[in-house]
Amino acid sequence: MARAAGVSRATVSRVVSGTGPVSATTVHRVRAAAEETLFFPSELVVRRSA
Repeated sequence: MARAAGVSRATVSRVVSGTGPVSATTVHRVRAAAEETLFFPSELVVRRSA
């Protein structure tokens, strides 16, 4: 998914977990790539970020 969005895996991690500085444009690109690749974060990641 990082490759599809044109960002690093660390950036994808920050977007998914909702932590760290990420621009709105990058968040949009990562979310669009997630939809295109049918990515869903694991339940463990969702629980850790809540």
